[in-house]
Amino acid sequence: MNLAVGQIRTMFDFSIWARNKLLGALETLEATQIASSEHKGVYGSIHDTLAHLAVSEWLWLRRCKGESPMQLPKGSDYPTVEAVIEWWDIVHAEAMLYLSMVRDTDLEEEITYTAPDGKVRTRKRWHMLLQVTNHQTEHRSQIATMLGTLGVDVPQTDLVVYLSEANTP
Repeated sequence: MNLAVGQIRTMFDFSIWARNKLLGALETLEATQIASSEHKGVYGSIHDTLAHLAVSEWLWLRRCKGESPMQLPKGSDYPTVEAVIEWWDIVHAEAMLYLSMVRDTDLEEEITYTAPDGKVRTRKRWHMLLQVTNHQTEHRSQIATMLGTLGVDVPQTDLVVYLSEANTP
């Protein structure tokens, strides 16, 4: 497959842009609503889902670097959304630095890792990197649904909206 690192960087930029759009919508909620499981998604509350997204980016980046973390941070490790986002911003900056060093030819490399369930898996680097952004899209949509049930106007976070705002042809 002829996939370029620049395309993957664009998807990482898009993902953080979309996250920030949703964070703006969260500003209308009380902390208890964000932490509540009443309107829960697959990973629990809005807070826990955001933490899951941050952990997922961290985990796949670790795997791309040849590591196999067996213990993962949890939402409860970050008492507030601000704490989650502060850590996630650090993780994302590390991911972007990593992507600045990856060459197009590196994308086809297969990397073997051990998952927390003990299973050994092998994936191409580009599969692992695109998993981050695809996974984030899935869970952002769950957060958007939770926000909608709370009566919050959900911002548009489609890729084409991002590309238009970024003036990308």
